[in-house]
Amino acid sequence: MNRLPSYLSVHARPTQPWQWSLGLGGAQAALGTALVEWPQLVPQPINAALAAWRLPAPLVMLVLLSLFAAALGYALGHGLSRRQREAARAVRRLFDVIDQLPEPTAVRDAQGRYVLWNRAAEARYGLTFRHAEGKTPAQLFPPSFVQQLVEIEQRALEAREPVVQRIDLPAAYGRSASQAVIRMVPLLSRSKPERLLGVVSTVTDLSALEMVTREAQLQHVQLDLALEACHAGAWEYDIETRTSRYDAAYARLLAWDGPLEAFHAEYRFYDRLHPEDDRTPVVAAELSCLKSGEALTLSYRLRCFDGVERRLIGRARVVEDAQGGKRLAGLMMPGD
Repeated sequence: MNRLPSYLSVHARPTQPWQWSLGLGGAQAALGTALVEWPQLVPQPINAALAAWRLPAPLVMLVLLSLFAAALGYALGHGLSRRQREAARAVRRLFDVIDQLPEPTAVRDAQGRYVLWNRAAEARYGLTFRHAEGKTPAQLFPPSFVQQLVEIEQRALEAREPVVQRIDLPAAYGRSASQAVIRMVPLLSRSKPERLLGVVSTVTDLSALEMVTREAQLQHVQLDLALEACHAGAWEYDIETRTSRYDAAYARLLAWDGPLEAFHAEYRFYDRLHPEDDRTPVVAAELSCLKSGEALTLSYRLRCFDGVERRLIGRARVVEDAQGGKRLAGLMMPGD
């Protein structure tokens, strides 16, 4: 979208500084000319005071005052024009942000007309912004969908806060029906909270989200089956908090028979490392893994909870979260 919608035009006729300059200067010139031509219009005491001050000739005064008025008009017009440009840029930035949102987002004014319609909305509904601009939902969508929007909007207006609700998206304009979640936010005036400026609605399609969720669940089940088949246990170590977490399969590898939380309280990896398996190479390998990001593979013997020492193989890799925190995530499996 390369233009502002007509409904978001801040000023239909932007202020031009020269117009203000010409207007004030011309008004002063006209007033001054009238006073020079008809001095009787000025009260006698004022004329006497002006004569006592020995001011320049009336024509010179007329020119000077007109120039001053023109300069003042230009300054006022320039300031107003600058504020108008700043307001237009702010609206443009808002428009660009909404246009780049990944979710279908639309903005309607107080009369219910669409004034913003981003690219994601164009793709989801099969309608271009040019087609939707200035129209109401009733002019674009089936009555059943419009009724849902009206009810949600009414709730948002009554609560004076955002409303989130599941909604049925219609099959229209070549797009299939689907389930979605809509978030509707009323835009209220700061100076007059009871005054409605418009409504912003954002739609999150649940079809794709549910598909991703099902795929993630399937992969999780497949991973569990793979770990069970190779008798592997999972663990992770938070580098910042220096805490470790283990799953039940990990505890079973060490012949633990009890609650998993109790295992976390009892188990210390280095305390159970075989005396002949020096901890120095293990620590060095972990540090190298943290620096390089490459996978770590180690073979070692641990004293299990049944008193038997068993050889195990550990593999790990560095994982970084969205906040930049790092942890080691790995598997342990029998080494026999």
